[in-house]
Amino acid sequence: MLSLVFGGLTTIVAIASLVASLTDPSFLFVGIVALVVTTVSFFFAGFAFRFLRDPSTRLTAMTPLLWLVAAAFFIGVFGSMGAFVYGQVVLNQEAAAVGLLLLPLAGGVMVTGAVLLGAVVRARQSV
Repeated sequence: MLSLVFGGLTTIVAIASLVASLTDPSFLFVGIVALVVTTVSFFFAGFAFRFLRDPSTRLTAMTPLLWLVAAAFFIGVFGSMGAFVYGQVVLNQEAAAVGLLLLPLAGGVMVTGAVLLGAVVRARQSV
């Protein structure tokens, strides 16, 4: 459920950044990173609902979850830091602020994915 909240908030950031990139191209990098974080967050929500609903998916959900947690970390956290630095380099304080705003959202998505991964590991050990 928490990944839906993070996904919704990141969707707002992604849409606002992509719309702002029509007039100022420095928002494009932040918008793309936010769009990837949104997608990963909604994938986590889908895996969580599928994991809770159908016990047979407990044994097959491990590898995609590992890749999604890695994507949330590398693209989300490092990408938002890169978007902040890029906003500072091109002297656009608003793009840097949006990149900094995206950092806790990407971190939250990464933590929810890690918690889901821990639940899958515990379920595999109990079987």
